[in-house]
Amino acid sequence: MKITLKLHANLMDRLPPGTRGHAVVLDVDDGTCVGHVLAQYDLPPKIAKLVLVNGHYIAPDARAAAPLHDGDHLAVWPPVAGGWKSRWRAPAKRPTRDGGEGGQVTASARQVLRRRRPASGGAPEFAHGLRCAFPEAVEGGPERFRATYRGTVMEIELARSAPLVIGRLALPVLAVTLRFPSAGVDERAAMLARLDLATHRGGG
Repeated sequence: MKITLKLHANLMDRLPPGTRGHAVVLDVDDGTCVGHVLAQYDLPPKIAKLVLVNGHYIAPDARAAAPLHDGDHLAVWPPVAGGWKSRWRAPAKRPTRDGGEGGQVTASARQVLRRRRPASGGAPEFAHGLRCAFPEAVEGGPERFRATYRGTVMEIELARSAPLVIGRLALPVLAVTLRFPSAGVDERAAMLARLDLATHRGGG
């Protein structure tokens, strides 16, 4: 049977040489499942963040057994958003009287990171990733959390945002606000790296 495989963004590099655009028609055996095709093109859940068959979302734990049929369109996207660490912007220092930069950040310049990100499971999925990142060090929920790592505190607030629309599919999106009441650059980076790793595992 024949199916159409569509790889988007940087996943296009995994298509066969000579492929035009981001789609290729494949001849596959009857009974082939989504997981078989993803494995053939080396697309584990960490890389294949969004998988659709004919516009229908296939969750990571259902891909191995999700059947494909003749004429199906299998579309795969990488993580839609980049890492937390890469998006961090530290507050600017106060200008000195001579016009240069110096001094300390004022108390009002709170160390805050705001981020919108697709999350197919919504707040519960994000909370699960948060607790994986910081086992036994997360308090609160379901929309406000406080995580501690090596003495550094991170406060998290979740809110619904406008959905991400891809064709006929609308994915829920979380607006995530992170606050660091008191933390240095290295401490923030360490927490953001752990959060990024945990929340990019096969979920949102």
